[in-house]
Amino acid sequence: MTASPADLIERAFVEIFQQRDASARRRAIEELFAFDILFRDPEGEAHGIQEAATQIDALIAGMDTAWTFRSVAPPVQLGDLAIHRWELGPEGAAVVTGTDVVFAADGKIARFYIPVN
Repeated sequence: MTASPADLIERAFVEIFQQRDASARRRAIEELFAFDILFRDPEGEAHGIQEAATQIDALIAGMDTAWTFRSVAPPVQLGDLAIHRWELGPEGAAVVTGTDVVFAADGKIARFYIPVN
């Protein structure tokens, strides 16, 4: 059975963005992302799994180790689109907030956008 966009975005949040181990994060990226994914965050645009993984690794490596991503609300889905609201910062403080937006195709995340508030 193909994973829903809401399932994919939730798994990406936990298995990629909350994951500090680079090897485990890379396995999740390869499982959840389409080979030709378009990934866009405030740092720029990445095309393909390798570029997306490099961009995500840089994001995680640049974070204070006391900071964590936390869900603000469960993912919401409409057709092949899912959104997920989150916050980032030390426990008890939201320094950065954002909403992940993904489009899924064939059971993989084909486009991933991260606008940050």
